[in-house]
Amino acid sequence: MKTIIIGAGLTGLLYKQKYKNATVLEKKNQVGGLCSTIIQYPYMFDHSGHFIHSNEKFFSKRVRLKKIKRKSAVWFNNTYIPYPFQTNIFKLPSNIRAECIHDFYLRPKTNPKNFEEWLLVTYGKSITNLFMKPYNKKLYKTPCNKLSLEATKFIPKTREKDIIEGFSRSKTNLGYNHFIYYPECGGIGSICNELVTSRVILNEKVIGIKKNKVITNKGEYIYERLISTMPLPELCKILHIKHKLNYVNLKLFFLGTKERTKQRYQWIYYPQKEIPFHRVCIFSNIPQMKLKKNRSSLCAEVSYKKKCDIDNNQIINWLSELGVISTKRKPNLVFSKDIKYAYVVFDKHYKKEIKRIHKKLEKRNIYSVGRFGAWKYSTMGEAVDDVFGR
Repeated sequence: MKTIIIGAGLTGLLYKQKYKNATVLEKKNQVGGLCSTIIQYPYMFDHSGHFIHSNEKFFSKRVRLKKIKRKSAVWFNNTYIPYPFQTNIFKLPSNIRAECIHDFYLRPKTNPKNFEEWLLVTYGKSITNLFMKPYNKKLYKTPCNKLSLEATKFIPKTREKDIIEGFSRSKTNLGYNHFIYYPECGGIGSICNELVTSRVILNEKVIGIKKNKVITNKGEYIYERLISTMPLPELCKILHIKHKLNYVNLKLFFLGTKERTKQRYQWIYYPQKEIPFHRVCIFSNIPQMKLKKNRSSLCAEVSYKKKCDIDNNQIINWLSELGVISTKRKPNLVFSKDIKYAYVVFDKHYKKEIKRIHKKLEKRNIYSVGRFGAWKYSTMGEAVDDVFGR
């Protein structure tokens, strides 16, 4: 069966491994998509935090991996609370800790109908209002009561026992990523580079799909089976399918400095409304990045709906004020990049729209897959499961 694959990101290249005679069409001049590494010597940057959480045996056959213990935190009350926040309540001031304990035991016992209700039922009012609600509203640019229960997938799985134990001692080894794997050299992009085989065509942008034909900026390709990893709204636009798919974009601010940051974390969460970014990833705290001594590379993430008004100077000033970078010496490298469709917003239309759109596509032998194509949030390990089965 003649198979065409749109997109040479991780999922597209995995499908190429499955269907060896397929042709992959990639609009950019390199493979990897967001699973690629930016090298601006002597700095290296991934597209925000990209780590392997599962299926490490599959990836280790392609590149050498190193197991790393997660080091992440939440900035709260002018200090760092170990992540996950909800299992480290003992780190909070005594009066706030008491409120969290009180509200946890008196949390509602109803069946939640939306994300905010689920937070209240799971954690109680105080933990919800201190971190869970403000952080997720900041990330999704959507009130939590407008998010569906699908959004709960990305919260670290914590038992009631874990939360109760966290009232008196640290519980950090929770969630799907308390141990992570990362390539020993070349950044996360080295994985996709190793997956490249023949018939991966770069600089080939899909501009139309008619009957059993893919039209690009350079030519036409006949298909019997079409696998698309392009963002689902883009595919809908090409095929003239109306939709109600909701999402937020990201602006990534990359910084390189000539001194090591004092922060030991790989990433830090910021739920505060006044701070423009919701997360900072510190790549130089990943030993496998192998940066020169006294160098730091990091990325601040800002989510937005239509337009991002934040500039480089605002990011630098906030990172300096928070002690992530030095106040005495400005970064010697600063640049930014916009990521459209970065996060799916799981609103009330989500499930119905996804089912309807995929049904239309499959009637035409079009299969929209991967994080952006299937229109979901997924990890690198889940991409392997999606392609080859669990």
